[in-house]
Amino acid sequence: MTSLAQVFGRSIIDCNWFPAGNHMWTQREIYIPKRYWSEPERRFLTWSEVMTPPMALTFDARMLTRVGISVVDNTADEIRDVCVEMLDRLDGKLYTAEDDAGQDRWHDLKRAYWREPWLARIGRDFLERHRDLMPG
Repeated sequence: MTSLAQVFGRSIIDCNWFPAGNHMWTQREIYIPKRYWSEPERRFLTWSEVMTPPMALTFDARMLTRVGISVVDNTADEIRDVCVEMLDRLDGKLYTAEDDAGQDRWHDLKRAYWREPWLARIGRDFLERHRDLMPG
């Protein structure tokens, strides 16, 4: 369905995006990825860990399960927040410099393996809610 929305130039919200390192293609998109839980370590993996190949582009969750990692669906609050963000954006509300800096930090994680420009945004509140998973 995302491709059909792209063809008609419609805005898109993608929730439960997996794998986290996969690329979104248009500036009309906002997405929130699944988080990765390590059962052996009893913690969520950092975004640096998740965005390092081959995990960044592992499309089959069963491969992760074999090493004790599960992908965790987005919560209702995360989905609500990204919907509100899109509605704000459609109403013309602009992002702050701090919001843009968060996007840059997220996209910097992909630069090691993805050279195309990043047009889509990861959910602003999602990044803030999970800032403990970001490097530095």
